[in-house]
Amino acid sequence: MNFSDLFENPEPHIRRIVKLAEDNLELYKLLYSSSMAMQRMEKVKGMLVERVMSTIDVPEIYKSSFSFEFSLRFFISGIIDIYTQWINGEMDCTFDELTEQLIQLVIRAAEPYRLSMQGA
Repeated sequence: MNFSDLFENPEPHIRRIVKLAEDNLELYKLLYSSSMAMQRMEKVKGMLVERVMSTIDVPEIYKSSFSFEFSLRFFISGIIDIYTQWINGEMDCTFDELTEQLIQLVIRAAEPYRLSMQGA
């Protein structure tokens, strides 16, 4: 996946990640309900960060910046927390509505990166 593609059109990439989560929803419910849930979720977050960092072609100017890694960890943690709340019945919406809100949030948050790449 190309880094600039992620910011130009994040929807298909997010939908692919969400589809993976949706396909494994029962597993996530089981993991979350166990006594070791927090430790497992921390591992899931770490794996997602590593996966994103290793599968997208991030320009060195961004890859080596603390801001990029911080933003990535922040968003992944937030995404996992929101879906966890949904799994626990704390969110009054459908899975698709939640995903659509996530996509819109990422599009707005990605705007500064997208604009900076256009000017580069």
